[in-house]
Amino acid sequence: MQEYIELKQQLEALKQGWDNNPNNNKRLGASSILVTIKDDWRKAKSLGCKKDGYWGWVLFSTSTNSDGYSLYEEIKKLTKDFGDIKAYERPI
Repeated sequence: MQEYIELKQQLEALKQGWDNNPNNNKRLGASSILVTIKDDWRKAKSLGCKKDGYWGWVLFSTSTNSDGYSLYEEIKKLTKDFGDIKAYERPI
């Protein structure tokens, strides 16, 4: 369970750093990004996930107006070792 908490903290830190990095504002590309966890409701609730009727249990969500696909790729790198976690990117 600790590794999921650390992942959530890493995702939050990545998002904060992304918004504060002026180099990311050079490329446009607004996106909404979701990180979901499979339907293990006990684990999801203990991690503070929110239930979405379409996406399932959402561990992390964010949106950005600058270079969203690159942010999505970084999030995928962070989540690749977790078999029950999936990242989704939706252009806005």
